Amino acid sequence: MRQSLRTLLLATACASLAIGTARADVSEADRTFIEKLAMGGHEEVASGQTAAKSKNTAIADFGNQMIREHGQMNDELAALAKQKGVEPPTSASLTAQAEGAVMSVLPGVTFDKQYVSQQLSDHKETLALLEKEASSGDDPDLRAFASKAIPVVQKHITELEALDKQLGS
Repeated sequence: MRQSLRTLLLATACASLAIGTARADVSEADRTFIEKLAMGGHEEVASGQTAAKSKNTAIADFGNQMIREHGQMNDELAALAKQKGVEPPTSASLTAQAEGAVMSVLPGVTFDKQYVSQQLSDHKETLALLEKEASSGDDPDLRAFASKAIPVVQKHITELEALDKQLGS
């Protein structure tokens, strides 16, 4: 019995050490990148779900695009993060969730204009985050992920600028 307990404790200690080692491979800066990008991505999907209900077809279409494209990006980031031993956030920040709740009750054109404005700001922040990681991230896989995501976010910004002009904001 005593030998079994020692074996169990030794196995647990080794497993803990292995988990700790996997986490040590990701720098604090890369961990912060994962956390910020994951929370932002979940925010894009959540706000996209609200936008998809807009009576403005262009806004609804863009919202559905955010659900698809940021959803896919979220899934890819989560898989990569888990390979690195990092458990990424699975939802938007509490602040973003509160802002989303407020946005969801705005009427028609007011929502559309606010959504586009907020999305432009958020996407520009996301682009800066991706560009920083692509150029100076510590982990080569995360740098490659960021580089791959940059054109997608740039395309979103271009589309949002066109929506902004369409709405006359």
